[in-house]
Amino acid sequence: MTTIKKVIQVIIDKISHKDGYKRAWLAKHWGELVGQEAGRHSRPYKIERDILFVSVDSSVWNQELFMKKTILISTINKTFEKKIVQEVKCQIGYFPKIVERVEPSENEIWLPSYEKRKIRRIYYDKDVMQCLIKKRS
Repeated sequence: MTTIKKVIQVIIDKISHKDGYKRAWLAKHWGELVGQEAGRHSRPYKIERDILFVSVDSSVWNQELFMKKTILISTINKTFEKKIVQEVKCQIGYFPKIVERVEPSENEIWLPSYEKRKIRRIYYDKDVMQCLIKKRS
């Protein structure tokens, strides 16, 4: 009789060979692997044929990660206890910054950015500004 632990281990072993699983794991633990500062300026975006492709936001971070490439490869492979990455290639590219969402206080209302832009356009309209000035006078 097989235990649930053995079944789960077999499933994990099968999944861990998939590149999508590797990339998802690396994305989750990226800050721990490269350091928090480098993690804010870079993201792993795919693994293909044991090559990890990393997107960086500037040439400075491209060079920084290039210099740490061998350490990064060994750290990743030690974590997985097998060789999953043989090469790291960094490319300068766009990636969305991870921004912590700040909850509004009692007196504030959270609005999506497109609504804020609409309000700014109305507020900075010359006719609206003149009406506001007249109302205050």
